[in-house]
Amino acid sequence: MTSIPSTKPLPGQPLLSVIVTTHDRPAYLARALGSLCAQTRGDFQIVLCADEASAATKQVAAHYLRAQDILLVKPGVRGPADTRNLGIDLADGRWITFLDDDDSYQPETIAALADALPAAADRVIYFDHHQLVEERTGNEVQMQAAERVSLADRRTGMLEVANFIPNNAVALPAAVARSTRFDRNLASLEDWDFLLAAHTRCPFEYRAICGPVVHLSADPERRTMQSFRDNSVVLDYLSIYRKWPASSAEVRTQRAARLQLLGLTIHADFL
Repeated sequence: MTSIPSTKPLPGQPLLSVIVTTHDRPAYLARALGSLCAQTRGDFQIVLCADEASAATKQVAAHYLRAQDILLVKPGVRGPADTRNLGIDLADGRWITFLDDDDSYQPETIAALADALPAAADRVIYFDHHQLVEERTGNEVQMQAAERVSLADRRTGMLEVANFIPNNAVALPAAVARSTRFDRNLASLEDWDFLLAAHTRCPFEYRAICGPVVHLSADPERRTMQSFRDNSVVLDYLSIYRKWPASSAEVRTQRAARLQLLGLTIHADFL
């Protein structure tokens, strides 16, 4: 693994920067930023990155962002990979985490995460999250069901086959995040590729805290699993498998089985 530069906190440096990316969803963005402003611990920074310049997005940002926070408006940026990379470049925190604009934090999330971060910023921390299914009709949202998803029994070696860590349920040392870029050439799964790259740089450790609330639409056509029926996702799986060679024959077999579920048959020896 690549060595991580030893860094000490700078005077006034926030412990954590939360990078929020958004695209023209002011109602959801208001929920996300409102949940951050309701935290019981305030020594963190919000880095809000918008890839459009609508008045509604700017109004939400003006209402919720504080003096230590950053707003970047960059119309025309190509997708979440570039937007997150820009956020990482601007972040001041010693640690970096992410929040999608349609997800949220519970009031104690930052405090729990801060207590769980090691004194030395020399590993990536991943943690549990809540999944909340909701009915979305325009700007109206009605909660249907919520459950805590534990990652306690997941081995990080499983990342070689598929991602099990939501983009919002991980905190990285800033030095690791800055040396690990989101791949703008992927049409999807860029968050998984990012974690695989980070895993080559430092160890991952699980913490038994509950991080974000991941809000999922009850409409199956909007759910993430719908994308697995899209050919571009299959191509991205292949791209990632080729970019990050399997560490064992067992992993190659598991990769072949994964692709089979997605409708593509490839012999394990080629994975």
